[in-house]
Amino acid sequence: MATSQATRRHLAPKHLRTRNARSKLKPRRSPYHVKLDESAGLFIGYRKMSANRPGTWTAKLRGRFISLGAHADDDSTGDGMTFVQAEKAARALI
Repeated sequence: MATSQATRRHLAPKHLRTRNARSKLKPRRSPYHVKLDESAGLFIGYRKMSANRPGTWTAKLRGRFISLGAHADDDSTGDGMTFVQAEKAARALI
């Protein structure tokens, strides 16, 4: 049985790790999440609202959403937070 995009709640880290991988995700209101530490209830989220704007990074800690305060490095300007930087910021919350 195939799992639809809507029913899959969490992605493998490879789907968020690179700018190229994130560019293939469809824009949507709810963030795409990757589990970082299940015992702590920590997830990192990437929210892509439109195809022509950079996404934003969020964390989810024990069911509470927390903005990581920066957009993703989705464009060629070099501004924004990489996956590794967002992951470090999220892990600093626990």
